[in-house]
Amino acid sequence: MAEVNLLSIEVRDYVGGTKTIPLYFPATATLAQMQAFADDFLPKLSPTIDAYIVSASVTLQLTLPSGLDTTADTGNTVHEGALLAFDADDTAYRFSTYIPSWKNAGFAGDEVTNTGAYATLITDILTGEGDPAVAPSDKNANDLATFIAGKRVFRK
Repeated sequence: MAEVNLLSIEVRDYVGGTKTIPLYFPATATLAQMQAFADDFLPKLSPTIDAYIVSASVTLQLTLPSGLDTTADTGNTVHEGALLAFDADDTAYRFSTYIPSWKNAGFAGDEVTNTGAYATLITDILTGEGDPAVAPSDKNANDLATFIAGKRVFRK
């Protein structure tokens, strides 16, 4: 499977429904090149649709560090994993993220264990591995304050 970069254009219709238009680019395309394409393309797209453009975002391929597994262990499929819940600043809502194929050893019954490698991963999500400037956030850019809990879930 070839690696690609992705430009996602989100549009909203008159009743509030949203859809994303995915446009794929070679993995060698740079952020600057994709921004230049969007600067030219979006003004051409806008008059051709009844919806309006809400956002455009880019997913770039990163170089993977060495030492990662190159084959899957026998265990959970990507449909069985852990749903990690976090308290986010400046909102009454929790933020959850799904980690597919969470190891069975990382559960106590159906609850995520927050020890060892699992605790390290959860801490890195909260702290950005010690650099708050790159710590993940919720979808509204609210900082993740604390880990609430995690549970085993099944996803399609």
